[in-house]
Amino acid sequence: MWYIEEPDHTGHHNGPESPKTLRMVEKMDSVIGYFRKGLAKLPIHQQVDFILVSDHGMQSFDRSKSVNLADYLPIDSFEHVATGPFTHLYPKKGYTETAYKILKKVPHISVYRKGELPARLHFGSSPRIGELVLIADLGTQIFFRPQGIPKDFLHAGHGFDNKNPEMYAIFKAVGPDFQPGRKVSKPIPNITLSPLVCRILGLQPGAHDADEALASSLLKKK
Repeated sequence: MWYIEEPDHTGHHNGPESPKTLRMVEKMDSVIGYFRKGLAKLPIHQQVDFILVSDHGMQSFDRSKSVNLADYLPIDSFEHVATGPFTHLYPKKGYTETAYKILKKVPHISVYRKGELPARLHFGSSPRIGELVLIADLGTQIFFRPQGIPKDFLHAGHGFDNKNPEMYAIFKAVGPDFQPGRKVSKPIPNITLSPLVCRILGLQPGAHDADEALASSLLKKK
């Protein structure tokens, strides 16, 4: 398995619609082409399954919708804050409900108590998750800066609600275990890859939340 940090890096700094990002996508496409041509020269090439995925989409930030939590909450009321499009707040003892009520009125964000996030997100039970979890509206960047929102920040990011098509990722696969010419009409959760690869390799996957039936449906019927 291999991972390339592009076009993620370029997309963050220039935005998904930037000509620089387009050129980087074209470059990555050429890298895949180079790899595939090299693979085709090997005697085992017809035995190899090739799966191409991305881990997320990308959305440009709208500076006018930026949320600075320091405008609403005292920063010394929290043990720790992790900000971004998806934000965790770890309030000091006794402040959780006060912060929750305040944040419910803040525009461009949704706030949830730990354990009350939508079930479809499969998120909220780990002890590492903040007592309050904030999900920004698409394109909104969340900060917690008493000195104000920075003049310069990334052009784009990810971590927004995965129901948004802008967060959808790529799934392409070719090889002896896959159905040629098949198109997948609905998004495939990335966690599906684990049982999918295990099935191809003849391995028993460990405990997971993925849909085994979905993983099986992506393969040729034997």
